[in-house]
Amino acid sequence: MKKEIALTALLLGLIITAMSTVAFAQTVNVTIGYPSNSNGDLGITTSNSYWIGQFPITVNGGSPGEAYCLTPAGTIYEGSTYTANEVTVPDNSTWEAISYILSWNAPTTSEQAASDQVAIWEILGNNPPYADFTLDSTTIADATALVSAASGMNVAHSGDTLTWISPSTGNTSAVPGETVTFQVQLKNSSGTPRPNVQIDFNATLQPPSGPSITLNSTYVNSMQAFADSNGNAQVSVTVPSDAALGSTIQVQASTQSVWPQEYLDLTNNNPSLQNIIGIGPALCLTVSTSISITGFIMVTPESAIGALSMIAAFAAAFLIYTKLKRPTKKATNL
Repeated sequence: MKKEIALTALLLGLIITAMSTVAFAQTVNVTIGYPSNSNGDLGITTSNSYWIGQFPITVNGGSPGEAYCLTPAGTIYEGSTYTANEVTVPDNSTWEAISYILSWNAPTTSEQAASDQVAIWEILGNNPPYADFTLDSTTIADATALVSAASGMNVAHSGDTLTWISPSTGNTSAVPGETVTFQVQLKNSSGTPRPNVQIDFNATLQPPSGPSITLNSTYVNSMQAFADSNGNAQVSVTVPSDAALGSTIQVQASTQSVWPQEYLDLTNNNPSLQNIIGIGPALCLTVSTSISITGFIMVTPESAIGALSMIAAFAAAFLIYTKLKRPTKKATNL
């Protein structure tokens, strides 16, 4: 009897697991658009008419969005519709590196988009040369440099927190010419430090009157840092020597990410196709995260207490000198 109960429980568990797997691997229809630089798609066309870079797709007839391929060996065709499974992206070093490129190297030219595409292939273990098409050496070199920069990098995730470590409130005071060090810490939703994440810093001087002034790298060192093993990153901000008393300097620390939470698996149904990741919010396949905190420096004069101390010290020294000085006798005429 006990064996029958155990077997029944096991079968129920397997059924529930199978149902969960079916619900998890949702099937969708993916339609490939017609990529063109004139339509805002960033990419290049090879000599044998392969498009390398971002291309438009729609999922279940929804709003169009841009995508990258994950497998260079497969082929998908413009205007065609394919069946795909939505698969959750694993949170590992490979996908952290891919997310780092999506987060911090968004292309502005067709050539950059092609390099991003090749870099994604390389991170997934698909290195050039490729059998179906030939790429120029500049695209490959730029892609390899991106892979090197992204190796070992991490990105912030939804639910992460960025806090001031020093000064603890993020607020302090300083005199003109003084340098102040700010330190932040990035933690995940469980409170564990998240290392190797890019943190950007900027500082803006606001005089008592007049327009604000964005401080450059002469005063902000450095404007980009990476969280260490404790999730900490720091910046040094120098108050300009000519800053007016009563001015404030706003110091901001920020980070961002584009996490491809799901990819579209087309090869499960047809191995000759390509798997796809979407970029941007339209396809609902990525999660964008932006975190920032702000601190302030109040520009103050030299400490009044310090000045009074100097005056008191001078007065005390004068009194001691006067007290110890022996009077001299005047000569008298007999």
